[in-house]
Order: sequence, then structure tokens, then C-alpha cells
Amino acid sequence: IGMAGVLDNARLRYFIAREFGVALHDVESWVIGDHGDRVVPLVSHTTVSGRPLRDIASGDRINAACQRARNAGTEILGYLREGSAYFAPGASICRMLGAICGVGATAAMTCSVMLDGEYGVKGVFAGVPVRLGGCGVERIVEFDLDPDERLQFEAAVAAIRERNRLAEQLVIQARK
Repeated sequence: IGMAGVLDNARLRYFIAREFGVALHDVESWVIGDHGDRVVPLVSHTTVSGRPLRDIASGDRINAACQRARNAGTEILGYLREGSAYFAPGASICRMLGAICGVGATAAMTCSVMLDGEYGVKGVFAGVPVRLGGCGVERIVEFDLDPDERLQFEAAVAAIRERNRLAEQLVIQARK
């Protein structure tokens, strides 16, 4: 179970809350796909104070918040100059472990899991909404995607598959 989706979604929620001047707990959002610049914010499933984000904001403002979330990791590393961002990933892992170890109730969050037909994808790890509980991933939550989200998700999965292929080639070359 990978944690990058929890991290990317936290960043998205933060930038939406900041952009629209609301409290963080007033933003409900989801991301899917890859980590970082290939993350797919599910704008069609994002609300601010219970209202659909698209009903209260222009596309430019939404895109700005989404792009800032995609680039946040690189931005943080730029501030650090060396080393790595570890506080937010650590907090993401703690949230996941809280759900798995029973500290809280089961929780839905985006995690990287092996897909077996969900979202039309099989045989690859990708970030998707899951329900975590005492048994780990209790189920994958499938949202309806709008056409643009579907295209972005397919592109993210293609990028993941390509990285996997390149990694396999490196392993084969290293064994020679």
C-alpha cells in the first residue's frame, strides 16, 4: 500500500482551501493516478463547504490550485536545497496506520494499490480511493470520472507502466 495519494490529496486540499479562503476541513477532494506532476485531481468530486468546486470557481482558479498541488513536492525540495521532504509523508503514513491499526474508524483515502480491473486497469499499482481498516485495503472505491479525468488517469497509468518497463530493463542489464 503506497502513501503518495494521501500526501497529494492533503496538498490539494490545502491549496484549494488557501485559494478560496476557507478552512481546510471545509474541502473534500480526491486524487488518483500517479504521484506528483501526473496526479489527477478529481475536480468533479471536489466540494468546498458542501458545494461542488466547479459551481463556485472559474476553471483558471481551479487549475491554479491543482497545478500548485502537483508541483508542491518539487517546490518543497527547492526550499530545502538538500535532503528530502519527510514531515508530510510521515504524517500520511501515520494517517494510514491509524486506520489500519484501529486508532480510528475505517477511513477512505487515496493509496497506491495493485489494480485488478478497477478503473479499467489491470496489473499495475496506481493511486485510487480505498477504504482502509484492520485488514489493510478493505475495498477500492470507484468514482465516475469525467472525460478529462479519465484521459489524465489513462496517461498517468501509461507513465507508470513505462517507468515499470524501464526499471525491468535496468534489472535485466544489471544481471548481465
